[in-house]
Amino acid sequence: RLSFPPAASARQATPRRPPGLGCTRAVVANRAVRLAAVIALGAWSGGSSAAPLGPAAVNLAATATVTASSEQPHLPATAGADGRSCRPNAMLGEVGAWAVVGDTAKGKAEISFAWPQPTTVAEGVYVGRCAWGDGETFREYEIRAEGRTEPVARGEFEKRSGPQRVSFAPVETQRLTIAFLSAHGGANPGANEILVISTSAADVE
Repeated sequence: RLSFPPAASARQATPRRPPGLGCTRAVVANRAVRLAAVIALGAWSGGSSAAPLGPAAVNLAATATVTASSEQPHLPATAGADGRSCRPNAMLGEVGAWAVVGDTAKGKAEISFAWPQPTTVAEGVYVGRCAWGDGETFREYEIRAEGRTEPVARGEFEKRSGPQRVSFAPVETQRLTIAFLSAHGGANPGANEILVISTSAADVE
């Protein structure tokens, strides 16, 4: 069983970053990111320990077509699922994140993950945008699966950095959409990284 390591010990093992960069690339193998990437995100984003995750779960966001209702030219939706994670307060060193155009988005947005064929998903992991403070994170959300009339999950994300997991009953779909209904007050909220996991941690030993 794998688990998020404490941030302090993980930082000791993190390779040295080039000067001026506030982000580090997660370990990605053939774009099918396994849970090692989730663990890395937990450490690099300052996340604390979390429930164990199984090695069989795969991040399906890495192979999806990613689109959003709003995005900054230099912080597009695709960057929110590219395997990179910024440290909190990276500011001008921010890369590998998605951010909306705040003036028009008004704290709301949708981001969608689409696959060529029906795909089973059972969990999402949201790592909020925190390069300019944790106010740039979203708060209320709904997760919608194409073909379902009701959201598969809804709730609120905390105002903080690090991974926040949402598990739900496995669903087969070609498109999964996360609708963000409000934010924590930042001008241009977004995501440091979003993962779509194939198997809920509760189902993995």
